Amino acid sequence: MGLAAGYFDSLREYQLEDYMPFMKFINKQKRYNRDDIDIILKAYKVANKYHKKQTRLSGERYIVHPINVAYLLAKFGFDSKTVAAGLLHDVLEDTKYTMDELKETFGNEIAYLVDGATKMKDANFSSRSEQMVANHKKILQYVTKDARIIAIKLCDRLHNMMTLGYMPGEKQIEKSLETMEFFVPTAKALGIYRIKDLLQDLALYYLEPVNFEITYILREGIRKNYVWTYKELGDQTKDILENQEIIMKYDYKIKNIASIFDAKKSGMDLYDIKDLVAVIMILKEKSECYKALKASESVFEVIPESLEDYIKNPRYNGYQSLNEVLHDKNRNKNVQVRIRTESMHISNKMGVISNWNLSSQEKVREMMNELIYVDDASPDEYMKVAQKTFLKDKGD
Repeated sequence: MGLAAGYFDSLREYQLEDYMPFMKFINKQKRYNRDDIDIILKAYKVANKYHKKQTRLSGERYIVHPINVAYLLAKFGFDSKTVAAGLLHDVLEDTKYTMDELKETFGNEIAYLVDGATKMKDANFSSRSEQMVANHKKILQYVTKDARIIAIKLCDRLHNMMTLGYMPGEKQIEKSLETMEFFVPTAKALGIYRIKDLLQDLALYYLEPVNFEITYILREGIRKNYVWTYKELGDQTKDILENQEIIMKYDYKIKNIASIFDAKKSGMDLYDIKDLVAVIMILKEKSECYKALKASESVFEVIPESLEDYIKNPRYNGYQSLNEVLHDKNRNKNVQVRIRTESMHISNKMGVISNWNLSSQEKVREMMNELIYVDDASPDEYMKVAQKTFLKDKGD
């Protein structure tokens, strides 16, 4: 890992070593009642039974992988049925457990989630690439009916990418290319930016390790150089609002490694990236967001025509925030301010699949409308339409 070891150290918060810390985490989550915990526990027992004799390339017990997929789903706020499906996501593919048994034990809803996350059998295809394209088609078709399936697949891929170092070099490249070409644009299209950033960075690490390390070091330098800028903006804005009896929390975000690399590769000057560093301000009420904007504008100079009001006009994937670029003239640095409510902030991390419900599912169907009409197309033709419509680059 070289100089980028610190990056992998930061990923430890997304990984668990065994069942006990997982269930400890589940029991602490207020969103899960006794019935929810029972269904998660039942799913673990089935997964553990059928994966019992299996190991991963790392030598660890295979059950550690579904535990981590389920942990990520719980950490990102998904319901108990999605978490249970995360635990069971490999039983149909890798064990003798059958769909009939799955339906009988867990019901049709969880069975559908597991089926949607299950890869198609190798024997049905003449090549690895043919199978991969068909699997991508299957995922997108299932997502139009239940978007939680993409959450399972993304968390599955994320854990696999975090442990990819145990695979042979050619598999590392293959998995990373697939991640960049399918899973990253899918996450981006749905507004699942937190997972998108992690997958994109991990794929870059295996595809271009030297450039990853150079950009990682550059990003760490940016972090140090912007400390006083983001703290002054955050602290002073907070003080102004406290005088108006408005409570604000703030944090900061640096653009992810792969996005910085892509920007520099395209010839863009590092400090021309408008969202290189963003101060995220979180308030209780929507009306308070506009007061926070005014307060922040009194701390630093406004960059003309940089205001983007995604509260009044949300992005296609539901993203809501009040964004503007400000200039710290004392340090000659630009910083983006992103102002939103707590609920907006939670939704912005996981896009249209956050707080999944029938309304958000309908939003996904609308976004994938053109794909619904080519269900009968071959996998290749289907994915060509997907690349032109649903998966096309729609901006950060």
